[in-house]
Amino acid sequence: MNRILLVTPDRDESEWLSDELSSFGKVTRTIDSLNFFIPIWNSVEVNIVIFMESAIQGDEAFLSTIKKVKSEGPEAQIMFIHHRDEDALIYDLQNEKVICLHYKDLGPGVVEDLFWQRQDIDTEASDSTDIVTEFHDQEAMISAAVPKENEVEKIKGSNEPDDHIDNSQRSKGKESHAYSHRLKLEEIIGKYVKTENQSEMMDAVEQIIKEETRKPKIIKKIEKVTEVVEVERYKVFPNKFIVVGSLYPSAGSTFTSIALTRVLNFLGVMSALVESPINTPELYHLLDGSRTAPSEYQFVTDQIIRDGRVLKREYEWTAGNTTWYPSNPSMSKHTDWKYEHTYKLVSSIKNPIVIYDVSHHWGHQSVEEICCDADDIIFVVDPFPSKFGRPDTARNTAILKQLKDTGKSIYLIGNRNIPTRNKHKKEWIDSLSSLPEGIPMCFLPNIPFQEVIEAIWEGRLVQDHPEYLSQLVAACYPMLKKMVPASYPLQHLKNKKQGLFSRLFRTGD
Repeated sequence: MNRILLVTPDRDESEWLSDELSSFGKVTRTIDSLNFFIPIWNSVEVNIVIFMESAIQGDEAFLSTIKKVKSEGPEAQIMFIHHRDEDALIYDLQNEKVICLHYKDLGPGVVEDLFWQRQDIDTEASDSTDIVTEFHDQEAMISAAVPKENEVEKIKGSNEPDDHIDNSQRSKGKESHAYSHRLKLEEIIGKYVKTENQSEMMDAVEQIIKEETRKPKIIKKIEKVTEVVEVERYKVFPNKFIVVGSLYPSAGSTFTSIALTRVLNFLGVMSALVESPINTPELYHLLDGSRTAPSEYQFVTDQIIRDGRVLKREYEWTAGNTTWYPSNPSMSKHTDWKYEHTYKLVSSIKNPIVIYDVSHHWGHQSVEEICCDADDIIFVVDPFPSKFGRPDTARNTAILKQLKDTGKSIYLIGNRNIPTRNKHKKEWIDSLSSLPEGIPMCFLPNIPFQEVIEAIWEGRLVQDHPEYLSQLVAACYPMLKKMVPASYPLQHLKNKKQGLFSRLFRTGD
């Protein structure tokens, strides 16, 4: 009888799994988190562990726990039941031979069947190592393994050197896995004929037969993995955390953050936009939250402040490939928000790319500290010359310079690229040279104010308007190449889009 350890904070899940697996094993212990998992796992004798995603607080900590369990008890079978789409964590868990099952695939008998299948695979792999014992007769073993007469020259009983083997056969044999094994056997048999050491010869032949009989299964597994990688490699993104903020108030960090997520959405890349709780809440209303938010939606920031962690994730606020995490508009600001809160919030998000909008609050302690964890930092400016002489602009510039000096990747985006007389635009661009990254990565177009206002009143994002989205894709393309893996197939768009897109992706590389 299998002994099972469940890790879930949900009593209903625990009871359902206990009933579901009653004929397969016995649930000996249920715990609600990973906080004391290792000492509990070491103290109970179990061979099955089932983790529910609701008990997981951070991907890295969870993966580290799995690796520790596998190193100390490789025979243990582990299942991870999740609600996320396939991502880097799922890929890593599968490499650790963890059974990953999506909630939507749960059903009567499914969990038990998956465990039986895994046990059958493990048993089959174990049996394959003992396959040589089927060769009871030594002569039968040799005859089954030696090369056929019409393929290579028989050498048993011959003391002549290997040069007597046809070179054309050898050349052909380099392209044949089976032939290479036969060449090894030739050498072994030849050695046996010369030394008459039967025991040594049989040990060597046994090893070759093990390799030969095991190889087809290994090839099959490699082919399967290759096929999965070819299909899924662009869905498994390395996690990327990007902080976006304005150099001064109203430069457009929120507009830029939304633009980046919607361009990623257009390209089929999953991302999340988080509005920092230290900002004045605005994202909820920009998204027309009273109409578009899920009816049972709970603000993640409120859960972290209230409960210290994210407890309920049943209702995510999504739009295509974008997940929204706005601050609660009923609260002006979370004045007690700290780095620890930000870390828990960002760590709880499953999307591979997370954008954190900090507005102009670069000097807030939580922002300064979370920037040290960021992969990229983007600061936004616009063409208003009067904004560059402000005291807060100078303070924020100094902070960004310090971050760059620590080795952080800093990027500058120019917002509201208004066509002006060449002289004024040149002066604006020249003025940026004093900033931490004086050369803008890209310039976002200036969308007419009337269009922006009408979109807000109509409860839609102006960044999704086909005309402006195409302009944003073109403008963000240099930044986009920094955000997605170098292997991401951007070039496929040129066959699907005409005009601007075809020109853009023909030249970009």
